Amino acid sequence: MIKAYFENMKTNLLIFLKKNTTVLLIGILSFIMLIIMVKHSCQCSFWRDELHTIGGIRHGQTLKLRFLMEAHPLFACISYFYYRIAPYGERWLLLLPEVFMALAVFFTGLTVKKIVGNSGALFATITVSTLFYLGQYGNEFRGYSLYILMSSLVFLFYLRRLQQKENTAKDIVVLGILLAGFAYTHLLSVIICFIYFITDIILILKKKINRYCLLSYFLGGLLFLPYAILLAGLLFEPGGLNFWPAIPATSQVIGVYKDLLGGNTLLLGAFSLGCSIFVIKIINNKKLVIDDLPVLLGIVIPAFMIGITFIYSKFINPRGSLFLFRYFFCLLPMLVFVCSYAFEEVFKSISFYNIFPKENVVRILLLALALYLYPQFYLQLANNPDYANESIKKATEYLSSQPDINNESTAILITMGTLASLGWIEYYVTQQGRMESFSKNIILQENVNIDNSFILNYHRLYIFAPRFRHAYEDYLQHFYSLVDEIEGLGIRVYEIK
Repeated sequence: MIKAYFENMKTNLLIFLKKNTTVLLIGILSFIMLIIMVKHSCQCSFWRDELHTIGGIRHGQTLKLRFLMEAHPLFACISYFYYRIAPYGERWLLLLPEVFMALAVFFTGLTVKKIVGNSGALFATITVSTLFYLGQYGNEFRGYSLYILMSSLVFLFYLRRLQQKENTAKDIVVLGILLAGFAYTHLLSVIICFIYFITDIILILKKKINRYCLLSYFLGGLLFLPYAILLAGLLFEPGGLNFWPAIPATSQVIGVYKDLLGGNTLLLGAFSLGCSIFVIKIINNKKLVIDDLPVLLGIVIPAFMIGITFIYSKFINPRGSLFLFRYFFCLLPMLVFVCSYAFEEVFKSISFYNIFPKENVVRILLLALALYLYPQFYLQLANNPDYANESIKKATEYLSSQPDINNESTAILITMGTLASLGWIEYYVTQQGRMESFSKNIILQENVNIDNSFILNYHRLYIFAPRFRHAYEDYLQHFYSLVDEIEGLGIRVYEIK
């Protein structure tokens, strides 16, 4: 009986492994990416934007207000709780975005498997999990990894819903929650949600799906309403929705595609080929069926989002451009989907004249691709020049070592913005409250111009200005003398005349 039990368990295990081989491989490849990111995390200081996040989730107002006022409100909400349970250390905090990034890769591969095929899924997972910029942003305590993750989840569940003949209440609720969550990861995600909504309107008019599918958008809209009201209020404030005062050039439109695919010639060629194969297929068939919709969305969503953002940034509000590379990260799952579609279609059409089994040829190519890309990805992260920047951490060590730093007549003036400065005090000065501040007088200077006469009460000033090193010279030179400058740390030391 015991032998029969183990034989049965062995049989069931083999059936499970055979049935889920591709999913398991996608998971393993995503986990390898996670391990590489963890290995190379914690090699540099948190920088201003990361400290801004820490300052917000630790010293911001209530959780409700933090959730509404952040550029990445969903990440702010999750990290609010994670910060309070994570052990001290950059490596522990960075684990959160690293896990989000690995999950984004996993669900991107899962989407391709479900719609395109097993070979395309492995191709997608290998190429995406070795994109240098994903590893780089996975090692930042900011919301961009969650931005990609939510985009991949919404794309997966939307395509899954299209494949189902009938949609349950659970499907409608899940998609509605995911749409709201996606919209709370970044302002521009609303554009993609709008495209899904318009697509469903067209499908309902063509009687391809049930009108009850629109309830997902109703639910998502209700959940998103508080943030939408806040954004609407910002429209009436001077510079309320201004982001980057940079007018994009037309050449940058193509540059976004290139950058999102990591400048990888293989992926760029695969995306172009996928678009071409799809167009030729539609021309030959002379009609568009619902099975063509996933690839069509993979082509149209990036084109529409990049196009509309370009028009807004160049012609409507050039003083508040939204045309920034990282704002388009959510498009990666769609672009890779088209690349994988091309990979699958090419190998479907190729014949090896029965010399080699086609499956074996694909496996060998994928293995060779993985053996080439993963070591390259590892070395790129290991040699990332940005990881050499430990200026904020070293500046903190320098300041804490000064013998007069805790005197009543000595002050530190820091200029990273209020929340980032609070984040610096929280994480590097007091180490999450584990230590007393090494200075009694830390002054947070929001603007680049000093107009506070109380500064003259201090005999010695340490100006910690990582971004605006010379912003205070005109004011200080009338009352203080520069006695020291610490190169590379953004610190200048002044004594009163």
